[in-house]
Amino acid sequence: METVETLRADHALMRKKALLLEAAMQVGPEARAALRELSVSLWRALGGHMHREEAFLVSYHDRVPAGRFLVPQDDHAGELRLFQAANELLCSGRHVPLPTVILRLSHALEQLRAQIRLQEGLIFPVVADVPSVGRVSGAISPAMSVNEVLRRYPETRVVFDELRIDRTADGCDTVDEVAWRHGMGTTDVLEQLRHAVELSGSS
Repeated sequence: METVETLRADHALMRKKALLLEAAMQVGPEARAALRELSVSLWRALGGHMHREEAFLVSYHDRVPAGRFLVPQDDHAGELRLFQAANELLCSGRHVPLPTVILRLSHALEQLRAQIRLQEGLIFPVVADVPSVGRVSGAISPAMSVNEVLRRYPETRVVFDELRIDRTADGCDTVDEVAWRHGMGTTDVLEQLRHAVELSGSS
């Protein structure tokens, strides 16, 4: 089950990606390829976060005591659409002026940060207090780096070895980024990692 801590880690990851994207936006036309990669990476991270957030909030509403304040299910759908539109412009070729793309990306980043502040200020404090069933402390999340996963769960090394993930080159990348760069689904990689941890715990 996802936790508020996982969602906060997602937010921290997206903030870092946003800073990198803004830095690339300052470089100019020669950074178009980097802009495309960073924007797609942030869009993917946001999409994954939305799925985890939705699952958590559904679970919250199932567990909330009768009469307790129900958290509005404000999500990041607007920002996801804005990033999608900017990515389509970036992938359409050089005939789209870069200032137009940068304006779209700036608007998407502004909305993303506003939504993160809203959720962390109003929603997360409420849902964090509700007890959950079967919550696993320290669960592996897509926002964790390969090195962090290995440090917490050394038994996952066999999974990374089987997937031929170079820990020297990819160690600082998140699970989500590694899956993307290796042409795999994030959910598939997470399942393999969590299965390795479960097997280790049962042996």
